[in-house]
Amino acid sequence: MHSTRCGPFHCLATGLSARYFISTCAERTTCGQHQSTLKDEDYRAFLQKLLKPLQKRAPQAAKDLDFGSGPGSTISIILREQGFSGENYDYLYGK
Repeated sequence: MHSTRCGPFHCLATGLSARYFISTCAERTTCGQHQSTLKDEDYRAFLQKLLKPLQKRAPQAAKDLDFGSGPGSTISIILREQGFSGENYDYLYGK
């Protein structure tokens, strides 16, 4: 099985099994190969595929956690533009 369900907390989250995780070094290399900025309209459109369904389900008062936000925190910035609030976390970039 490639994924696991969030059983103990009864949520709908699904995560990748740990045996498929990549090393921190490989992750740094992969993340450094692309630019994820607000100026890139194609990237914003890509993120909207995730954010639109999420925004329909989340109440306006909900707080988000952009886990793996990267150096630019693009998802959080888009959510702030639409009235949401939350925090960013990315261990690769020390925030």
